[in-house]
Amino acid sequence: MSRKPQNKRKRDTAYHPELHTRDVNSREIFKNDTLASQFLRNYTNIPLFANVQSEDIKDVSSKSTLFTAMRRKR
Repeated sequence: MSRKPQNKRKRDTAYHPELHTRDVNSREIFKNDTLASQFLRNYTNIPLFANVQSEDIKDVSSKSTLFTAMRRKR
């Protein structure tokens, strides 16, 4: 028995950048205090972050110089 064609739409495999919104990666979100606070407040289900504001976020990357130095050696 042979199958009949189903007349499905052809797949559009071409990429159309004007139709897609820009993808924002985590590095861009966590560099910006406002975006980071919005992410923690709205997209995590952690009660501690329910009322976090951008003023509450501190950059503590200077305290982890050993870790960043080890990452750079790789």
